[in-house]
Amino acid sequence: MNEEKIIEISEVASSPKRIMILKILHKPAGLVKIQEEVKRCGMKCSSSETYKHVQMLLSHKMVMKEQILFGKYVVTDKGRNFIKALNSIGGVDES
Repeated sequence: MNEEKIIEISEVASSPKRIMILKILHKPAGLVKIQEEVKRCGMKCSSSETYKHVQMLLSHKMVMKEQILFGKYVVTDKGRNFIKALNSIGGVDES
């Protein structure tokens, strides 16, 4: 594994909120819905913080903007594989 991949994995995995967002986005959702779901899971998250996390996930191609549903995001295959990998080492529950 090259150094860039290790940095990418570290950046995404370093935030429980980013991991939660990946799990939330198994169904398309907009920023407001994402923020509500993160809060419902007991984590504080402002709208600007939610935006920042989603932008990082977009930059790493873990999520994408849904083309059909304007303003909604959805997890990519890469993001799903990331969650599966974390789950396989006991990092998160897959849901």
